[in-house]
Amino acid sequence: MPIPVLKLAHNMTNTPIRRNGRILDASIHAEVAATMRLPTNPRRRIKWLNLVVIRVNSSGELRQSKPCQDCIVYMHTHIAEKGYRIRDVYYSDSTGHIIKEQFSDMVAIRHTLYHTRGNRLTR
Repeated sequence: MPIPVLKLAHNMTNTPIRRNGRILDASIHAEVAATMRLPTNPRRRIKWLNLVVIRVNSSGELRQSKPCQDCIVYMHTHIAEKGYRIRDVYYSDSTGHIIKEQFSDMVAIRHTLYHTRGNRLTR
């Protein structure tokens, strides 16, 4: 049986975010936005997902889209709370290739080639 893919949206920029009653003006990476919108799994059995993150520039070329460390930590925590686990992550790199990596390896290593600037929602 094929594993479902967690569908992503575009990065949500300049979206008002509430934290501790305050409204913040920040951006949310697409993988975090998809995690936030993921419904809670009603079954007791863990549901496995694959994550696909693709970034394309205005010329249609693939760009680096490996989830940053903050997103990996956020997804690892919040996906589990909703009754899911991520098996594999597929992402584009700066050379135009699609890379497949096990999510468990990404969590264990906790470092990526791509780090975001600034403090995001995930902290």
